[in-house]
Amino acid sequence: MLWIATQDKQSLVNVKEVTVNGKKIKGLVSSGTLDEWSHLGKYESNERALEVLNKYL
Repeated sequence: MLWIATQDKQSLVNVKEVTVNGKKIKGLVSSGTLDEWSHLGKYESNERALEVLNKYL
């Protein structure tokens, strides 16, 4: 599990997995017994989303 701040800095979420889907970064969030993909940020391009994600690897 990994704690990640959303792009708007309004939420801190504990995610199991992070992925880039087009221009969006999404995280797999566990909510009790249900896991769901949650929007973490949206960028101007797929390349920028990958750049932001890879910045923290």
